[in-house]
Amino acid sequence: MDKTSADLGIGPKEISSSAMEKILAYSWPGNIRELENVIERSLTLSGSGIIYPEHLNIPEIKREDFKLKARMEEKEKAILEEMLCLTQDKDKIIEILGISKASLYEKLKKYGLKAKRS
Repeated sequence: MDKTSADLGIGPKEISSSAMEKILAYSWPGNIRELENVIERSLTLSGSGIIYPEHLNIPEIKREDFKLKARMEEKEKAILEEMLCLTQDKDKIIEILGISKASLYEKLKKYGLKAKRS
């Protein structure tokens, strides 16, 4: 952080413990480049010598993000959509996914998806 501060012509800054908690809690899907960008932005946003959580441009982790049922349904729908892109044949979809015909019909209805008749 000191190097980035120097590169930006900004004096050294500290990270508050709450900002550090927020940094450590985030999964960083963009890896180091994303972290560097967030740090650089926070250095310029912070008017004082301390970086606080509000200076960090990190998406908030929502409690809903951890709800298993919702996440599994999203994944299930994505798999069905992918299968429908590969084939519209319900019998093939049933065979590939290893589910019953009734289960396939139920899932297609649940997610508002359509496939040709088999």
